[in-house]
Amino acid sequence: QQISVTIMGQIIYVTILVICLTVYLSLFRDDYYDKIRSIVMLFTLLILFTVISSVMVANNVLHVYIIPFAMVPIFIRVFMDSRTAFMTHVIMILICACALQRPLEFVAVEVVAGIVAIFALRELSSRSQLFWTAVLVTLAASLTNLALDWIANDNITRINYSEYNYLFVNGIFLFCSYPLLYLIEKASGFTSNITLIELSDMNKEILRKMSEVAPGTFQHSIQVGNLAAEIANKIGAKSQLVRTGAYYHDIGKIQNPIYFTEN
Repeated sequence: QQISVTIMGQIIYVTILVICLTVYLSLFRDDYYDKIRSIVMLFTLLILFTVISSVMVANNVLHVYIIPFAMVPIFIRVFMDSRTAFMTHVIMILICACALQRPLEFVAVEVVAGIVAIFALRELSSRSQLFWTAVLVTLAASLTNLALDWIANDNITRINYSEYNYLFVNGIFLFCSYPLLYLIEKASGFTSNITLIELSDMNKEILRKMSEVAPGTFQHSIQVGNLAAEIANKIGAKSQLVRTGAYYHDIGKIQNPIYFTEN
């Protein structure tokens, strides 16, 4: 009976947290419900990492710190937004914590890791940022865990330093964010800022061709892109998306450069 009561308590606890996330989306990000792929990705990540951690804890496999939970806020931040990334990460960590013996330490370490990941990707402009994000997340998680160990133990020799090996492996797994990001982008139809930056590269073949065949239109597109990006920044829109779209808005004039005169 004690086991059944525990299970009932866990079901109620998880249900409350999932309802909180759903209410948040309904109140502040209701547009995501119009994009089914966004909701599918969000809840798939939430369920996947929760199940992995539950299986590991139930079967006493390695240590839960080896799971790269920070991948969730990284993916959601890149494809959606920072606030949703934070909310989803916190909900996921609170759900996973109910199965652990030391939930408070786990929550503290993983929440800090998630916040650092979101901050590090505030302005995603290159793929190298994902590398540095993994480094910063690993350092932040390790320092937080070390601080908690020092708070709990006045004798340094009593500290179990094996946990830091798992945090290091966690950091290595975070390096896989880049290829996984690419796979998610291609499989789900999302477009990340990194892809937009690559598309707006002036050395890209089609843009280079436009600069050679229709130089007037090319200069016009750059000017429109700069103006549109500034306007987007002022109103809080996606400036990189606007800039990239502006670069390509007259791409068809490659076929007939004389049409530049309409500008």
